[in-house]
Amino acid sequence: MINAGLRGELRNLIAGFVANMSVMTAEMEAAVEGGRRGGVASVEAWELLRTVTHRISGSGASFGFTEIAAIARRIDLHAEATLAAGAEAAAITPPWDDPDVTRDLPALRRLVDGAEPKDSPLYPAE
Repeated sequence: MINAGLRGELRNLIAGFVANMSVMTAEMEAAVEGGRRGGVASVEAWELLRTVTHRISGSGASFGFTEIAAIARRIDLHAEATLAAGAEAAAITPPWDDPDVTRDLPALRRLVDGAEPKDSPLYPAE
């Protein structure tokens, strides 16, 4: 059993993560849209997707948001593989034209928009 102070801290951590997921997802969406409009380079967008989804997948798994973590991890691994193939490969298939990204990023947004701190199995009961 945890004390009230610890319960409150854990609730705040989980709530902060949920709020942050929305901000991070918006950052990825802006990079993809910016690239579509010609304002963001393909490699830059892939790097941002890689970095942000890596954070979401790790923290999401830690807080028990397994479905969100799984989709983020899928994007993370795909971005990592694309970047590992080199800048030319990343430019040939930019994330805004990539079928995996155009499928997974909206799916991630839907899950993030529906996420509530109480959805976490770690969220302390009253």
